[in-house]
Amino acid sequence: MQCLCCFFVLLVWFSPGKLAAQHPQTFEVVLRSLGHQVLLQVGDSTTPVLPVVTHKNQHILQFAADWKLVPDSLHTIANRVFHQAQLSVPLNIAVMQCKTKEVVYAFNFHANDSLLAPCLGRQYPTDCYDIVITRLPTEPGYISPWQNERSEVQTTSSGANTAQWNWMVALGLAVLVVGLIWYFQRNKKTAAVPQQLRLGGYTFNPTTMLLRINAEATELTGKENALLWALYQAANQTLTKEQLLQEVWGDEGDYIGRTLDMYISKLRKKLAQDARIKIINIRGVGYKLVLPQ
Repeated sequence: MQCLCCFFVLLVWFSPGKLAAQHPQTFEVVLRSLGHQVLLQVGDSTTPVLPVVTHKNQHILQFAADWKLVPDSLHTIANRVFHQAQLSVPLNIAVMQCKTKEVVYAFNFHANDSLLAPCLGRQYPTDCYDIVITRLPTEPGYISPWQNERSEVQTTSSGANTAQWNWMVALGLAVLVVGLIWYFQRNKKTAAVPQQLRLGGYTFNPTTMLLRINAEATELTGKENALLWALYQAANQTLTKEQLLQEVWGDEGDYIGRTLDMYISKLRKKLAQDARIKIINIRGVGYKLVLPQ
């Protein structure tokens, strides 16, 4: 489904009005490159950078796992990535804490100036952060964030652009229909998922992807939720790594190296308040969720 979503993002981006003015890199590609470099800087080479969420002149860069904010590194990376992409539009880069939506750090960028970098050297904890990039106002008539880019569309090419767009939409709809059929067949069993499950001192809601213990609620990611649900269904039994990979990742193709081990480690931390619950590694085979009797 992620691949299908990405396909339709490309369809929207390459609309008739933009086909004649496309650039080798889109603004969203540059932002995802920024996210990739930020994670590499803190030693994380496996966590996915999620698709950019765009609303008017604001773009939100999200990550699938917590990361450590290092202002000095963020400034250096942003300066390098934005200058290599030849961005000419001034930007505000804000780091926002995911749950509270509080901006914990921010700075401005302009191609003709050095990065305006306040408060370097400060330490921030590892947490869930989003990077919010806002395009700041520029001179009247400015449209594109690219240096020397113009979006002039020649009348003689408009017919060809429209035909190409129609062909892409038809192909996209066909892919979407096939994908939806496959997706709902693969996931139709989820309709019978209970609302509340008991895991020792926790309650687990696979529908809302929440773990609760006492008055504390913990959110699960989509992969964490699917992994815990698979382990719960086979509680006190061993599931092989191949079974878990097929159940959680299927044919999505985004599994890299020790990704399963990383998600198991995250689940253990989120279940740590009840020492009776254990996710045991059966060496060379897989994992087993052990629940109190």
